[in-house]
Amino acid sequence: MTGALNVWLISGGRMPGGDWLLLIGLKVMLFLAMLGFATHNRWRLVPALENARPGTRERLLCSLLLETACAVAILVAVAFAGLLDPHAG
Repeated sequence: MTGALNVWLISGGRMPGGDWLLLIGLKVMLFLAMLGFATHNRWRLVPALENARPGTRERLLCSLLLETACAVAILVAVAFAGLLDPHAG
């Protein structure tokens, strides 16, 4: 919600485009992926770990690494988007 308000304030009501819009779209997709990993961890892998299912610890570790990678990629995408003019190109 705050992101949409920020776009509106920065753009003066005009629709941004170009690489800036692609980076923001990438950010949203990465956030949804991160949310999916977190949900999977919480509702599938943690209960499986509590029940001592074989291989769960490794799957949880892999999922946590992917979730963290999404968070880092979000920061990179936002940093690059912050360097661009929303109305260029």
